[in-house]
Amino acid sequence: MEWRKANSNGRIPYKEFFFVGITTLASALPITCLFPFMYFMVRDFHIAKIEEDIGFYAGFLAASYMVGRACGAIFWGIVADYIGRKPVIVFSILSVVVLNTLFGLSTTYHMAIATRLVLGALNGLLAPIKVNTAWGFGLIVGPALGGYLAQPAEKYPRIFSESSVFGRFPYLLPCLSVSTLSAVVLISCTWLPVLSLWAVSNRKYGGLSFSTEDIGEVISVAGDQLVFVMLNLVELLGLISTFKPFLVLPA
Repeated sequence: MEWRKANSNGRIPYKEFFFVGITTLASALPITCLFPFMYFMVRDFHIAKIEEDIGFYAGFLAASYMVGRACGAIFWGIVADYIGRKPVIVFSILSVVVLNTLFGLSTTYHMAIATRLVLGALNGLLAPIKVNTAWGFGLIVGPALGGYLAQPAEKYPRIFSESSVFGRFPYLLPCLSVSTLSAVVLISCTWLPVLSLWAVSNRKYGGLSFSTEDIGEVISVAGDQLVFVMLNLVELLGLISTFKPFLVLPA
């Protein structure tokens, strides 16, 4: 960090901001990418005796990630204080690469819920990284990936055959897409700084000289921008058109 300060020449570190943004994006995508296909995934596991029970099992599957995250959040916060934020971030992104892929390869309901639970428990990004606009962007892109890329052999038969790996594992492609992005982010963690030091460092060292009020305003503006974009999309495209990729609508 001292070396970064000495060589910054007072510039705002946009490149480092970019790496922090895509790291947060990689953390947000696994949370929501499964929602568009979760019903169909549980149905294909044949664990529900009747169709009405699918929602019951889907609820546990959806909650398993956050249950794991709730159990591990405090632990990873303590670990980040002892060994630093970057090792925790790197390990968390690595867990996304491995476990999100395994989730896409799940052949049973219990395997799926176990991978989501462990993924949440090992994902410690909530503690060392503050939520920013990239998080909100991930919550929008994640469902789109899940909606358009799930069951590719049925949707895009000219590209994916039923005998291919994506035909045998119809929910692997969206999970693999998220894992691939996470793998790229894992490599980019080499350039990832510690943001809390940026915010309070003097501008002549490449910092931002932010007070707590400044940080609060920045986060608020980021949230306002996200709401502004979504409201304009709703107005221009219509409510159903905007959220259609994320919904299961009757034919």
